[in-house]
Amino acid sequence: MSKDSQFIFHFHGSVGQQIARVEKMVVNFDKDMNMHIEQVGEKQENTKHEQELFCCITNEAVNKGKAETVESELRNAASASARKLVAVIRTNEALGYLHTKHLSAQELFNLLNEHFGLDYGIRNFTKYRDKFSSI
Repeated sequence: MSKDSQFIFHFHGSVGQQIARVEKMVVNFDKDMNMHIEQVGEKQENTKHEQELFCCITNEAVNKGKAETVESELRNAASASARKLVAVIRTNEALGYLHTKHLSAQELFNLLNEHFGLDYGIRNFTKYRDKFSSI
């Protein structure tokens, strides 16, 4: 798009603000003709967040629309305790939404710590992972 482009907008009603420069803007109207503006910056942040799922979440979880839920469950459990995190991992593995059994405790801990920033160490994590794996 050239810098000499000219845009003409026809607004039927009051405009709440004056916009000096906009790269791209998506405007939608609901059934009552209320205007809803979605700016590019917000859209890019959502896309970035969706791409940052934990690496062990399976394609099955993504295809079933469960990936965000699994990510949220992992994030909440990771901030709580090693025991809760391992329980969430085991539950989601049983559902086919996570694949971590092929990883050693150290590899899995490193991935989790890098992604979620754990407040506990490898010993605590391994203790519960070993305990739950024998059940």
